Amino acid sequence: MTEKKTCVSESGGCSTQRRSFCKSVVAAGIGTAAIAPPVAAGIRVVLSATEQKGAAGKFYSLTTIDSLGQTPQKFLITDDIRDAWMTSPQQKIGSVFLSKNDQGEVQAIHSVCPHAACVIETAVKKNPKTGNEELIFYCPCHTAHFDLNGVRLDEASPSPRDLDTLEVKIEDDGKVLVKFENFITGTADKKSKS
Repeated sequence: MTEKKTCVSESGGCSTQRRSFCKSVVAAGIGTAAIAPPVAAGIRVVLSATEQKGAAGKFYSLTTIDSLGQTPQKFLITDDIRDAWMTSPQQKIGSVFLSKNDQGEVQAIHSVCPHAACVIETAVKKNPKTGNEELIFYCPCHTAHFDLNGVRLDEASPSPRDLDTLEVKIEDDGKVLVKFENFITGTADKKSKS
């Protein structure tokens, strides 16, 4: 059996100790509250500086219209990446597939699967709709299949939407420009990350 110790003092020593302890706790709380905002701001500055920022949402010249056919070709998008302290020149920020459709129009398809941001590829695979072996877009992570226009082929696709298309401009000299941007993955709606 343990005995309870009680503080009985004619001089009020226990009460003074309690007040002193309470004052210390309150002072520590006020001190913490006072330094928390500058510390949080400092952490935010350091973390934001480490985020890579590419020049997404602008047009990149990738090829000429004469060099494209109906078979998709993959092109890397490079740009200078800047953070708070330095610039890394000509770093890969993404890739895009370019091809001409049946009407001869250039189409640009983002190389990232809208499901979980895996990189898609072209491959001769069994088309889930026709059962024929043919060239299609294929996501190796979760076996999503898309036709060459980026439309989902699986009856129950793991991808919540078709492949993301990008805006294309053709200049007078035949250069193909693509407006590159990244989109939020895992949602049915195509929304830009920027």
